Amino acid sequence: RSFTLVAGAPTLGHIPRDQLYQRVLPGQIHVFGGKPYQVDAVDEAAGVVRLHHRAGTDRATNRPDLRIDVGPLRALRDADDTRALGLGWTARAILAEAVVEIETPGFFAFRDGIHLAQASYSYTALNGPNATPARRYDQARVLRLTFTPEGNATPPPDPDRLAFTLALLLTEALPTLFPEAHAFVRVGTAPSLVGPLADLMPRFSIEGDDMAAISLTVVEDAHADLGLVQALFDTWPQVFTLLGAYASWLFENDAQSDGEWTVASLDPLDFLRYGLDQVPDVLDLEGAASFLHELMPPSLNERTQSRWRFYGR
Repeated sequence: RSFTLVAGAPTLGHIPRDQLYQRVLPGQIHVFGGKPYQVDAVDEAAGVVRLHHRAGTDRATNRPDLRIDVGPLRALRDADDTRALGLGWTARAILAEAVVEIETPGFFAFRDGIHLAQASYSYTALNGPNATPARRYDQARVLRLTFTPEGNATPPPDPDRLAFTLALLLTEALPTLFPEAHAFVRVGTAPSLVGPLADLMPRFSIEGDDMAAISLTVVEDAHADLGLVQALFDTWPQVFTLLGAYASWLFENDAQSDGEWTVASLDPLDFLRYGLDQVPDVLDLEGAASFLHELMPPSLNERTQSRWRFYGR
């Protein structure tokens, strides 16, 4: 069953029922056909999403406020990837099924990118007639990534901030990895941090989470198996190599030149300040960079090496 997007007479499109609330919520502004429309209501009985055109309104950036409960994992056969890493760390990736319930009590709307300055965004609670039904998946695909220090390996000084930072970096990479389907992948850790940036990430309740390890949980937010979590399980070392290359770039800000052209010196940390004067306290970017470099040293990271060769470093 699909829902029809209606704004007066014209029909703006259709969204499958089981993908509806991952993509649009009452009160949000979305762009259809190059024009901004606000979602007025979802008529479940009629299968219609009612919208109206918002003339002169800039395109808004929305982030859902998510509460995700993950039950015990049931590991799939031949879906356990354990490997030893540098400096005594062990990584384990498990592809599993679990009962997952997702609630959306509201959403954040930003007028100019994800800026956390108080006047730059608003929060809309979804209650009363705009309350959205919880989504329950009895066989949701789940990826559990755990990184455990073994033997004489040095544990990170702040594992909660490190895990949160890795989850956020992976979340921000999802639109690049899955341009058309990133809204159906949720990444998080067991909640322990507070603050505006922490509020933007899904709040996970994870049964059986290993508190001694750096742990990330990835959930596919869809009834149909879209293959997104499977793809991340199959390629997680390459994905973390990409994150490691990005972490290296965060702390490189020298201008590069070669003959007649110059690459301007940028501020790599600007994006991760989220409109604030400083990087939010919940992020441990230096710790994440050091950790990712243990997984894949820059001297062995082909993406980092390619960038250095291109810019003549």
